[in-house]
Amino acid sequence: MNERRDANTAALLRLDPDFTLTPILADIMISNGLAFSPDGRTMYHADTPTHTVRAFDYDAVTGTPSRPRVFAQFSGETDRPDGGAVDRDGNYWSAFYRGGKVVKLSPQGNVLDEFVVPAKCPTMCAFGGEDLRTLFVTSARQQREPEELAQLPQSGGIFAMRVDVPGLPEPQFAG
Repeated sequence: MNERRDANTAALLRLDPDFTLTPILADIMISNGLAFSPDGRTMYHADTPTHTVRAFDYDAVTGTPSRPRVFAQFSGETDRPDGGAVDRDGNYWSAFYRGGKVVKLSPQGNVLDEFVVPAKCPTMCAFGGEDLRTLFVTSARQQREPEELAQLPQSGGIFAMRVDVPGLPEPQFAG
């Protein structure tokens, strides 16, 4: 992430089993939203300031993405896709930083639903619980105005909501 937010100098790196770091995406300002389809053949990635989630073909054997394409493009000022996760049906869930919500997108990139959270800046969503039907959502508190924090005092908290479709178990690191 480029903390100054003044250039696309960030990158997405892959940590290989031998602990080698390999750059796989560049020309990014804020790398976010990394998730994979249930079959592992599609990788999703968001660059938050561009309001865009991209999809890539993904080779799980080599850990290499290819054929980038726009999966979802948003135009609203607060439609800033941040952290993301995928459920069993292949729906992509994205926390909208400054949007106060989590958005559920179909495998084709269409908005299926929106879930409001009691914080303006949700940062990440992840599935958990014994049945993976609890969506946990983290949120930011730093650099928020006092007026906003007075209206949304739970900012910086972690929220949980039950969902109909379970998420996917996280793969184990091979190293």
